[in-house]
Amino acid sequence: MKILKAVLLILFFAAIPNVKAQDKAKAEKKLKWMDKDKNGAVSLEEMKMFYKGKTNKKGGPIKVDLMFLGLDKNNDGKLVLEELQQKVDWKLAKQKSKEKK
Repeated sequence: MKILKAVLLILFFAAIPNVKAQDKAKAEKKLKWMDKDKNGAVSLEEMKMFYKGKTNKKGGPIKVDLMFLGLDKNNDGKLVLEELQQKVDWKLAKQKSKEKK
């Protein structure tokens, strides 16, 4: 039983770097698709063009403005690879949205 637990634990920790590598690969693809001017960053306008006509899982429109605010952690108005690898911080996005008004 101890051997089984040890093997499972080793497999679990071996899988973590692979998941991070997959996240990075997905973010790199997304950056490549969205970055129309090929400057290595995604602007709000580029993101809006990418998501135009697409819907969320519930069939509603994607809130691109909020999504952008929730990903732009350093508030520089553009998204780079590291920011695209993160999950959207919806709480931060809503806070930033209120501050703009």
